[in-house]
Amino acid sequence: MRTMKIKSIILISTLLLATSVSAKKYVGYSGKNHANVNPVSGKTGAFDCTPSSSQIDININNIRARILGGGDFWWDGVETAKYEVPKVDPASGVTPVSSLFTGALWFTGLDNGGNLKCASQTYRNQGHDFYTGPLSGLYGDVNFDVCKTYDEHFEVFASEISTLISLYNAAGGNDIPSADIPENVLKWPGKGNPYYLENETDKYYNEGSLAPFFDVDGNNIYDPRKGDYPIIGVKDEFGVIQPTYADQMIFWVINDNGQIHGRTGGAVIGVQVNCLAFAYTTANALNDMTFYTFEIIKKSPNPLYETYMGIFVDPDLGDATDDYIGCDTVRDIGYVYNANAIDGQYGPNPPITAIDFFEGPLDDNGNQLGLSSFVYFNNTTGPQSDPDVAAEFRNYQTGRWADGVQLCLPVQLMVQVRLQIMFIPVIRQILLKCLKYLAVTLLRIDVLYKTQSFYFTTGDPQRITIGVLTVFPDNYVNNFDRDVVYNILMI
Repeated sequence: MRTMKIKSIILISTLLLATSVSAKKYVGYSGKNHANVNPVSGKTGAFDCTPSSSQIDININNIRARILGGGDFWWDGVETAKYEVPKVDPASGVTPVSSLFTGALWFTGLDNGGNLKCASQTYRNQGHDFYTGPLSGLYGDVNFDVCKTYDEHFEVFASEISTLISLYNAAGGNDIPSADIPENVLKWPGKGNPYYLENETDKYYNEGSLAPFFDVDGNNIYDPRKGDYPIIGVKDEFGVIQPTYADQMIFWVINDNGQIHGRTGGAVIGVQVNCLAFAYTTANALNDMTFYTFEIIKKSPNPLYETYMGIFVDPDLGDATDDYIGCDTVRDIGYVYNANAIDGQYGPNPPITAIDFFEGPLDDNGNQLGLSSFVYFNNTTGPQSDPDVAAEFRNYQTGRWADGVQLCLPVQLMVQVRLQIMFIPVIRQILLKCLKYLAVTLLRIDVLYKTQSFYFTTGDPQRITIGVLTVFPDNYVNNFDRDVVYNILMI
């Protein structure tokens, strides 16, 4: 394992974890961005949605993490970090400290003509690529009313699910009266929920997957009156959905076809993303963790080739001016820790926060793709700066600089042979530490996956699941070496 120790004059650090669902060798993209075009009408611009304003906190354990509705999370959408660890009582007067500043989704791919499609988010003042609501019809349609209706987060707790299960068991096979069902369970937006058909009809949706649920009677319709209840949606080794739920779960649904892509200028992909955040209250390490799963469904016609999916993360661990970052591809983890034993905001023995890929997209043979390279970009000028247009987002996702130039030779060699840890030796000055932007990119490695090119087909869902874990070392030492950090993260 290796850690990068690079200082930046900018205070913000960013971590991007992405994964490729492609078997083709990518040679860098230098093409132009394409305007959004409605595949039905041909008009420029997708539809007429406005950016999401909904916000909610996942806060059942030692973490208070803000969830937004526009493809981003862990901040207030303006300028304040909202991944608070440890969580503090707002009434206490204690100033909360966050270990992450923000995170967001990144998707890119090519159509059958080689044209770039891109839906990616960073900071809202730079524009929006994602909007709320599910997509419908053959072309992934959406409109202002749908986007506004679904500009909402749907929350449920384990205690409410347990109540529903008890009611069902006591009903002896009869329907449970709606009035007895906990409201959050009753209004969980599972596919075809009859509550919405009979009441809030604008939320009724029966055109494919939405919020995950355990389907007791197997009819593919969410009906809590018949014992169905919200779950995480994990499958066992045989592909069978498990009846697993967390102490707190928050669902929201977004798409990239609600408006023009104001952040990247990229052409619409036509994806619906069913998002779920969840956490547990425990007496062990799970109490310092939050989890996020994203079911990505292509609702527009025609496949997408060389598709990359990712999570962009900006890790500011308290005082962002003294952060180190590292990568462990054996366990698919990227992490941030403090350069010194005392942090400007956390004080002595600051925590270490890691982003762990638990689940990635599948290749043509059903094999899960994992972490395989490590790259970053800076808030400066030139080819190693923030991406501005879709082509630059694409190049970063494929392990290149913004201008499409390959990384240095040692990195290329390590990517090809898939060493346990890959790193980028780009330290320009020995005194530099605290890197501004970090990208952890999961690439398709030919030496490991020698299959035909994977394409993202209409209606064929892919999933990304990540966990954010935080540990608090008892004896934080200056200038952690890689083995110390590795051992601390072995939880």
